Amino acid sequence: MTPDPRRTKILATIGPRLDRRRIRSRDRSVAFWQRWSKAVVRRRWLAALAALTILGALLVAATSLHMGNADPDTIAKRGPAKQGLVALERSGIGKGAIVPVETLVPESDAQTVVSAQARVAGVHGVVAPSGPEWRRGGDAIVVTVPHAGDEAQAGRDTVQGVRDAAHAASAQARTGGTGPLNADFIDAVYGSFPLMIALISLLTFVLLARAFRSLLLPLKAIVLNVLSVGAAWGVLTLTRILFGGMHVKNGAGDRRLIKHRLVDKMADRVAERWDAMSPEERERFRQRLREKIGFDAGAGPSHAQ
Repeated sequence: MTPDPRRTKILATIGPRLDRRRIRSRDRSVAFWQRWSKAVVRRRWLAALAALTILGALLVAATSLHMGNADPDTIAKRGPAKQGLVALERSGIGKGAIVPVETLVPESDAQTVVSAQARVAGVHGVVAPSGPEWRRGGDAIVVTVPHAGDEAQAGRDTVQGVRDAAHAASAQARTGGTGPLNADFIDAVYGSFPLMIALISLLTFVLLARAFRSLLLPLKAIVLNVLSVGAAWGVLTLTRILFGGMHVKNGAGDRRLIKHRLVDKMADRVAERWDAMSPEERERFRQRLREKIGFDAGAGPSHAQ
């Protein structure tokens, strides 16, 4: 079948004009990634250095990630719970009073364990109550109050020291509480984590090397995947630092607290402005809200909300 020359001429003349919208939209959708790909290929070493720098920074942030309890300062920002926590800190007792370590020992070893745990650095106080609720069947419970909770490294070190002291003072000592529980859980779940990653990487390397007939490609894939997972943990850590009130270390090694989240700051500012308003200004504000969005401010925002 021979094509009609007239149709060919018409399509060649006005065809691109009729189809220009679809052509332009298609070109725009891929234009950015085309320019990006060309820039990466043209400056491949610079792109690789930038990517490694970003991944390295996120990996450094991931090193401050820790398992266990959240910092009590991030749980409550105001109210009775926050006031009690501030009172504990100002009194010198510390947040560790919220999560004491309890040690079950033979009643005859109770005082020996008390003396041993009291010598551990970071311990505020140790007591072996004599009431019937604390002593039963020849056993006694020793309560140890650390200064710091196990959300901090100092608190975790104190918990480990308390456990070691108890086991050294009494062969039948059994420690419990939130701190030891978290330590045992983390050790059981993540203790073999490096070995697991190594075995998975080795198996992946063998399979990819057999499939691609190359040693460099599997090695690169494994390294980049490990870096990507570490960078994801770094993003999680940075998110907690910026929006979760997480503790971070400064250059001197001290720990400072990012006290307020963005939402809390905005709520505090609104509450402050409301408190500064006169009754007439508050009524005008309520009237504008009713007119615009049908919402009544009522008693207004409160710091305690």
